[in-house]
Amino acid sequence: MNGMSKEEVSQLLQRAKNGDTEAFATVYKELYTPVFRYIYLRTREREQARDLTQDVFLKVFRGIDEFEVRDVHPLGYFFTVARNTIIDEGRKKRSVNVSDEDLVGVPDQSISPTDRFDQLSKYHELLDVILLLPEEQRIAIERRYFHDVPYEIIAHELGKTETAVRQLVSRGLKTVRTHFYTKDN
Repeated sequence: MNGMSKEEVSQLLQRAKNGDTEAFATVYKELYTPVFRYIYLRTREREQARDLTQDVFLKVFRGIDEFEVRDVHPLGYFFTVARNTIIDEGRKKRSVNVSDEDLVGVPDQSISPTDRFDQLSKYHELLDVILLLPEEQRIAIERRYFHDVPYEIIAHELGKTETAVRQLVSRGLKTVRTHFYTKDN
């Protein structure tokens, strides 16, 4: 996010609710990247993530009359719509294709193929361990460390307190560390 406060985004959404399409365009520019990242981490397909992100914004725009300003950042609302959109898409399409290049981006030519393979293997292992965590721990860790989402928004999405979310993250990271520590020793 470029740094708009929750109040600024909420005001823009309120203006959009009153028919100001320019305000919604500004919200789109502000929230597109975090919503895209949220979806991409789950689908691991760039094009599908782009399409689903568009669907999320279209759904929010069509349902803007339902939006209510609250004490938390509106990004939580967008994440909820994104989560439901992914679930709906998953019902339509039960398989997910994962491309290694999509996951790690453009390869670093300064490292050897062996080192690149080792990095890729560790990355996949990390994702596998995270995917085995209980759902709320996994969601909290993904939002916090893959999307840089504030604890406040994660707490709203999960219906928990910020303290509870911090505990979920802490427990999840402990499990991940334990996995790698016991594997290496």
